[in-house]
Amino acid sequence: MGSRSWFDSDKLLPGERLLRSAPARIRTDAPPHWWEGELILTSDRLFFLPSVDEPFLGDPAFWLADVESWRSARGNRLIAVVEDVEREFQLIATQPVALIAQSAARWARDLARARAGARPRPDEGRRAAG
Repeated sequence: MGSRSWFDSDKLLPGERLLRSAPARIRTDAPPHWWEGELILTSDRLFFLPSVDEPFLGDPAFWLADVESWRSARGNRLIAVVEDVEREFQLIATQPVALIAQSAARWARDLARARAGARPRPDEGRRAAG
């Protein structure tokens, strides 16, 4: 089964490029603890678009320049730390099993490359998702 992206490229800032997107879940403290949606990596931002709006998610959108650390983890997970808060994303399998295990590692690698060239947040008062 293929995935359908509901990311609107009009949300990109001038000069920003879409690098990667994938079906994913974000971990929350509130039940059911995982919310499905889409994880998006651009040349300047990392953000999660939930399938259904959920107030428990807060603002799961970050300027890459604000991401303090990141790593891939078991279970095809990507973990990003922003302002001392750890956000855990689980990438949802849409590929053959042999490729799935490398998916979070590829995201971590691409995040590192993008962060190295990311522009700083244009305005401290502006939300990351626009």
